[in-house]
Amino acid sequence: ELYSDAAVKAEQAGKTELRKPEDFVELPSESETLNSISTSGFVNLSRKKGGMTGTALSVTKYFRKFYNMSVLEVPVESGLQTLSMRIKFKAEEAMHAVGKQLLDNSNNKVPTLLGVKNPAKVETYARFLTENKYAEYFDLGQFAEDLKRKNLTEIQIESMINQEFDKLSKKAAAQEKPVIITLYSKNQELEDYVVRYAGRPGIVVLTTGILGRGINMTLGGDTGYMKRFVEEKILSAKEYDQMIKERKQEQQAIDQAGGLFVLRTFVGKSIRDDEQFDKRAGRAKGP
Repeated sequence: ELYSDAAVKAEQAGKTELRKPEDFVELPSESETLNSISTSGFVNLSRKKGGMTGTALSVTKYFRKFYNMSVLEVPVESGLQTLSMRIKFKAEEAMHAVGKQLLDNSNNKVPTLLGVKNPAKVETYARFLTENKYAEYFDLGQFAEDLKRKNLTEIQIESMINQEFDKLSKKAAAQEKPVIITLYSKNQELEDYVVRYAGRPGIVVLTTGILGRGINMTLGGDTGYMKRFVEEKILSAKEYDQMIKERKQEQQAIDQAGGLFVLRTFVGKSIRDDEQFDKRAGRAKGP
C-alpha cells in the first residue's frame, strides 16, 4: 500500500517514509524480443513429421512447399459417396428444395446434416422449414438447461437426452416429417450430445461450419458410450442388450439407405472449408 492515500498522508505527517519500487529491486528498462519462430519453422525442427487430415489432398502443393511432406490418400473404410452439384436458386426456391429433400431423407430413414452459411441463416431456415410444414423443431439447448435445473447428475442428463432422441426419431418416422435441431454457436456440451445421439433416422442437425473438424456424427447413436448407463445403474443389463440390438439394426438400415446425408447450402471461403463440412461421416467408418 505504498501509494495508497493513507500512506501518503502518513508520510506527510512524518510518520513513515514513502519508498518507490525501484528502491528495492532493479527494474530493466524494457522487454526485448531476442528471437521468434513461425509454426512451420517449429514443425520443421522435427526430423520426422507426419499427420492425418481429411482435406490434405486439396492442399498437397503447400505441404510439399512449406513442410517438404508428401500426401498419401487413404480411402475411408466404408467408402464415401459424394455428389457435388452447384445449382443457383433464388433464396425461397432453394429453401423449398431443401425442405423437399429433408422429407425424402425422413422417408428413407436417414439422418441429415444441413449446413448453412451463418447463424442468421440457421434461424431463417429453421423458421421457414417449420412454418412450411417441412419439419418440426426441437430446442436441444433449452431441453438440456431444463434437465440441469432438476439437479440431475451428468450421466442422468445424458440418459434422458438419449431417450429424447429416441422419441424424436420414432416421432419423425410416424409422422413422416423430420425433426430439426439447431447448433450455431460454439457449445462443446451440445456438440457432444449431437455427435453421440443425433445420428438417428429422421433427425436433422441444422448448423454452420462450427461443427468442428474431426467431428463425426455416430450413426444410430454411440452405443459404446451408453455402457455408462449400465455402470451407473440407469439401465439394467437386459435393457442395455435390447437397446444395443435395436441400434445395430438401425445402423444397418441407415448404412443400406446411404448413410448420413450431408446437405451444404453454401460455398465456403475455401475448398478446404467445404471438404471439412462435407466429410462429417467419412472418418466414422460409416457411409
